[in-house]
Amino acid sequence: MVTSAENMFSSIVVGVGGSESSFSALRYAFDLADSVQGHVEVIIVEEMIPPNVLAVSSGAAFAGFVEQAQAAASLLAEQTERTVRAIARKRDSDFDVLMEQGRVAECLATASESATLVCLGKHGHGESHGGLLGSNAEKLVRRIRSPVFISPAEHGHIEEIIVAYAAKEPGSMNLRIGQRLQRSLKCPLVVFTAQKSEAACKEILEAARGELGDERADTRFESNVGNAAKAIVRRTSSRSLLVMGAYGRSRLYHMILGSVTEEVIRTARGPVMLTRKLLSA
Repeated sequence: MVTSAENMFSSIVVGVGGSESSFSALRYAFDLADSVQGHVEVIIVEEMIPPNVLAVSSGAAFAGFVEQAQAAASLLAEQTERTVRAIARKRDSDFDVLMEQGRVAECLATASESATLVCLGKHGHGESHGGLLGSNAEKLVRRIRSPVFISPAEHGHIEEIIVAYAAKEPGSMNLRIGQRLQRSLKCPLVVFTAQKSEAACKEILEAARGELGDERADTRFESNVGNAAKAIVRRTSSRSLLVMGAYGRSRLYHMILGSVTEEVIRTARGPVMLTRKLLSA
C-alpha cells in the first residue's frame, strides 16, 4: 500500500488487544479519523495456538492447557470488544469492528494491506518490555508499508507536531505528513534536527525550508547539537506527536529498527509515527 500525505487518515486500521496502550491507540485513531471524516477499522484478534505447535504436542495435560488457553483468549477478545464499543459510544466516529482468530501480527498485517495508517499500542496485552516496542508491534513495523502510529499507555490531546528531519528519505515525505497533521489537527508544526555541529544543523534546516517552500505558516525550525535520540526525546512531550523514519542506514535496513528510532520509542512519553523509505507521497 502506497499512501499519500493527503489521504493518510481516510482508512485507519487499529489493533486492539486489551492493553492500556491499545485502547489509547484506538482513541488516537478516532481523533485522527474524525479530523477528516475518515474510517476506522478496529481489529480484535483472538490469539490461537499455531498448528505447528499442536502437531508436535500430545497428551491429556497439553490438551487441557490448550483448552484453557483458548477459553482465556476468547474471553479476552469478548471483553476487549465490549470496551471498544463503550469507548466508541462516547465518540461520533465512523468505525467497524472485525473479530479475527489467529496470530496477532499475521491478522493485523493482512488487515493493514489496504490501510493508509495503522495505529498500535506500544505494548500488547501481557507484554512487558520496559520501554521497548512490543513484539507484535515491531513485527508489523517491519512488514507493512503504511505509516505506523505507536501509542503510549495514556491518550492525550496532541498540541504540536514534531518532524525529526535529517534531509534524507523519508525526510521530505515526513515534512508533507507533518503539514497534513498540522492542517487536520490545527496545531503548530516543528521541524527539528539534531546534528554534530551548528553548521550541519543550519544546513539541514535550510534544506527543510526549501522542501516546504512558501507553505510554512505556523511552522518553527529548531535544532540541537549532540546525540540525536536524546535531543529528540528532550524536545518532545506527552502532548507531542513525533514523526520520524523507522529505519537507520545499516545493512539490515529493512529488518530492524534504526538505533535512534529504538531509543526514541523506548523513552518517548508521547505518540510516535514511524514511516518507511518505501512509501511515496
